[in-house]
Amino acid sequence: METLTREHEAASAAPDEVPAATLEPAPQTRPCPTCGAALAPGQDWCLECGTARPETFAPAPGWRGAAAVLVATGILAAGAVAAAWAGLSADAKRVAASTTQAALPPTPPPAQAAPPAQAAPPPAQTTPPPAAPAPKAAPTPKAPQPSTSPPPAAKAPAPKAPAPATSTPAAPAKAKTKAKAPAKPKRTTPKLAALTLADDAASTYNPYARPENDFSDAHLAIDGDPQTAWTATFSGSQSGAVGVDVALGKLVGVRALELRTDTPGMTVEIYASRSETEPVSIQDPGWRHLATQLDVGSNERIRLGDGSERYRHVLVWPTEAPPDGDHVAVSELQLFR
Repeated sequence: METLTREHEAASAAPDEVPAATLEPAPQTRPCPTCGAALAPGQDWCLECGTARPETFAPAPGWRGAAAVLVATGILAAGAVAAAWAGLSADAKRVAASTTQAALPPTPPPAQAAPPAQAAPPPAQTTPPPAAPAPKAAPTPKAPQPSTSPPPAAKAPAPKAPAPATSTPAAPAKAKTKAKAPAKPKRTTPKLAALTLADDAASTYNPYARPENDFSDAHLAIDGDPQTAWTATFSGSQSGAVGVDVALGKLVGVRALELRTDTPGMTVEIYASRSETEPVSIQDPGWRHLATQLDVGSNERIRLGDGSERYRHVLVWPTEAPPDGDHVAVSELQLFR
C-alpha cells in the first residue's frame, strides 16, 4: 500500500518537473578588471567601482586602417618631395660648376719630362787612320793681259731732292673772347623846348578882388623885355593874394618854368589846371600844386615834372615878398615842355 502511494505521487509530480537536460544554459558572467565583481553579458559598467568594460570603447578596426593609409601616403609624398629637391639641387650644382669652369682660364699642359741623357760616346780607336792621298798640284793661273781701253767712268749718283716737310704747322690759338651782352640803350631825356605863348596868354589872377592899383599889367611878364615887369604890392590884410595866370590854349605837358625877377628872395608857388577856365579861388581843387620855390633868385629855373601830365593853365602865385621889400616883380616868364 505504501508503495502504490509513492508511485502515485511520483506519477502526479512527473509532469510538473522538467528534466535538467532540457533547460537553457545559464549566461556566463565576466569579472570586473578593477574590483573583480561579476559583470552580466550586457553590462557595460561595473556597479561596484564604476569602471567601464575595456572592449566597450575600443576603436573601430576601420579607423586604424585609414590612419595607416594616411601615414603611408604622407611618407611617400615626403619621399617624392625630397627626391625632387635633391634632383634640382644637383642640376643647379652642375650648372654652377660648368659656369665656373668656363670662366676659369685653360689649364696649361703639363711640362714635358726632360729628355734622357745621351750615352757617353764610345772611346776613340787607338789605330791610326789611313794616310790621305797627296793633293795634286794646282795649275798655275795665267796673268791677265792689260786692257788698252780706259775704264768706264763711274756715274755720279744724282742728288736727291729734299723730302717735303710733313709736319703740319700748328694752328694759331684762338683768342678767348667773352661775348659781351648788348649794352642797354640809355634813356635820354629830351632837351627842354620853350613854349610859344600868345600875346594875351598872361593875365592877373585876382580871385579875392583886390584893387587894380595893387598890381600892374600881366602882359609885361611875357613881352620878352626884361626891363618891364608885372608887380604886386604886399601890404594890408590881403598881402600876396594875386598872381600871374598863363593860358596855354590847349593841353600841354610842362616840365620847367624860368622866372626872372628884380625882387630876389621872394617865395612863389606854382599851380596848374586842366580846366578851360581858371578855378574861382586858390583853394579850388581844380588847381594842382606843382612846386614851391623859396628864396627865388634873379634868374631861377623851377622844375615842374616830367611832362606826362598835361594842363591848360599855369599859375605863378607869390606868397612872400623879399625880407627887405614890400612888393614882388616878375620881369619874364618862360615855360618849357
